[in-house]
Amino acid sequence: AEEAFESAVKVAHQGQYYMLELLAVHDLNAHVLKPAGRSREGQQRAAALFGRLASPKDEVQQFLDGGKI
Repeated sequence: AEEAFESAVKVAHQGQYYMLELLAVHDLNAHVLKPAGRSREGQQRAAALFGRLASPKDEVQQFLDGGKI
């Protein structure tokens, strides 16, 4: 599963689709890293992506958490 998520992250990054990249990192963290005790790694990667987005961090985080914007 980690390899599949990493592939999605890579493709989104190469295409400069930063929101899609963030979603892939978010899912990687939720389904692979966090269960393996590596959630800090995923959180750091996500934090680095927030600065590339046009939307405010709070709105994006709300979206990632399953809330509506």
